[in-house]
Amino acid sequence: MSEDRKVANVLPQKSLNVEDLPEVLSEEQELELEARVATVLDRGMASSYLDVPNLPDHLYGEWVFNDAIDIDRLRKIGFKVDTKYASALHGAGDGAKTVGDVIFMTAPMAVKRAIDSVRAKKYEEMHGKRNSEGVIEGTKEERDLKANVSHAVIDESSDMSVDEDAIRDAFTHKD
Repeated sequence: MSEDRKVANVLPQKSLNVEDLPEVLSEEQELELEARVATVLDRGMASSYLDVPNLPDHLYGEWVFNDAIDIDRLRKIGFKVDTKYASALHGAGDGAKTVGDVIFMTAPMAVKRAIDSVRAKKYEEMHGKRNSEGVIEGTKEERDLKANVSHAVIDESSDMSVDEDAIRDAFTHKD
């Protein structure tokens, strides 16, 4: 939260009815209305539902696309649909926590460590790894170049200086 100004944390539970607003708002009502508008405009209302502060340390949680294929893919590696920790805006009566088109799933931290390990290995395979001097080695481009270059590249260029007379002679074809 901001340190510079006082921020009202407003989570509207229902739509604001214009008929319920008095013609002249008190200073407190003005601040509440401003906080509500700011929350809605910066999409903070929906994103606040995505925060899961009460998730225990031994669990890892992830909001995933609410699609049978994605849910099944994550179940195969140890995730389960959460019915306990997250808040929900929508639901089908089965206890699953959904917000819009995402659903909250949890897994033991061991699954998260395995995911991170696999992602790190794939990243290093694609982008290389820093050696002891801090230089990145073993990138995909280097491996592809070594595999596809069948001959040595020979640099046959040479340096030579010429003066004005040599240039003039070159154009007049004098030997």
